Amino acid sequence: MSIPGFIKTSPVVQLIICMTFLISGLIVCLLQTFTFVLWPINKDWCRIINCKLVYLHWAQVIWMCDYWAEVELHIHAKPGDWERIGKEHGLLTMNHKHDLDWIIAWLAADRARILGSSKCLMKNELRYVPLIGWSFLLLEMVFVKRDFAKDKPNLIKGFQKYGSYPLNSVTLLFCEGTRYTKAKHDKSNEFAKKQGIEPFKHHLVPRTKGFTMCIEGFKGYVPAMYDCCIGYDTDRGAMPVTSNLLQGKKMIFHCYTKRVLIEDIPNDTDEECAEYCMNMYREKDKEYDYFLQHNTFAGYNDKVVDRIIPRRKMPLVIETFWLLLLGVPSLYYMVQILLSGSTWALVSLGAVILTIYIVVRVLLRFTMTTKGSTYGSKKKPSSSNRETNQNSIPSPTTENNVPSSTTTGAADKKED
Repeated sequence: MSIPGFIKTSPVVQLIICMTFLISGLIVCLLQTFTFVLWPINKDWCRIINCKLVYLHWAQVIWMCDYWAEVELHIHAKPGDWERIGKEHGLLTMNHKHDLDWIIAWLAADRARILGSSKCLMKNELRYVPLIGWSFLLLEMVFVKRDFAKDKPNLIKGFQKYGSYPLNSVTLLFCEGTRYTKAKHDKSNEFAKKQGIEPFKHHLVPRTKGFTMCIEGFKGYVPAMYDCCIGYDTDRGAMPVTSNLLQGKKMIFHCYTKRVLIEDIPNDTDEECAEYCMNMYREKDKEYDYFLQHNTFAGYNDKVVDRIIPRRKMPLVIETFWLLLLGVPSLYYMVQILLSGSTWALVSLGAVILTIYIVVRVLLRFTMTTKGSTYGSKKKPSSSNRETNQNSIPSPTTENNVPSSTTTGAADKKED
């Protein structure tokens, strides 16, 4: 094994990186909380400072992708479309295939210098996830309970807020509502056949009510939608799972992107907007099928250009800062404790390491496909929450039809 490979797989090194991420996250969340003293004075100042602060934490994830795992990001788009990202409010729709789909959104946002003001729809339970969930809450993300009747007022208010945000914001939406698995795909196809819908070959039946609400709420505020289909080259790169990322294994991401004016998306009725969403995923099926055959989107459309978007240096600067501030001192004190031989000191160190392990496992749990929300499984309502069939497969016209997402965004005043 090479020296870089040994370092990347070293439990001690990974422990220091995780410890730095967690402690810096607590610091950033605390600073974010303090910014709300500005809220009564000027909400826009508070929001802008908040976005800049959260980048000090999120940039560490970008560093791990770009410098630890040396991820390769291909953007397939017509000339000019990529350059528009970050210069306008937008809606970003993506298929949801693997654990790290959200990473592609973050990488693209950072390469366009727009990560700090990321916006998305989130499953309500994610607000309780340490650090990431807390920062999303402080950034005024919209959390949904997947009950359309109850979520609708919150969605409308959230979309209007996103559209008038002081920094340009691209809102990420996974219309399928959950990550793809074989079991979910089987249930999705079973539902499609019962409803007389042609089954999708590579995707789940999209949940269209959230998409319809986005289009309705964004018209007049948000000029464009970026329709993205993502794929992973696993012949030349590693599988897109979190464990491979932590071990520094290179992954190759592809993102086929089309810019669509929101005013051109029909929404005179919910039915025609839902039909547009369904057709959009039909096209994604064709795009993804081409990718599986060629390991690239290049050639699918002659007007589309394949480019590798270079990484930025700012995440490296930020990670170096945090490692010098927190990582190196932590390693020093750990060595001192081990050399001291003190029983209580060793027990305390073990407790700290166990706590870090548990928190990291909790964070990783929410990025694992196998831990994604159920799709088509009916759950018994609890005594405190009698919402019926929240997890049943929704049709384009059912009420419980709010898609979830995991992240992205943009900024007028871009990070340096």
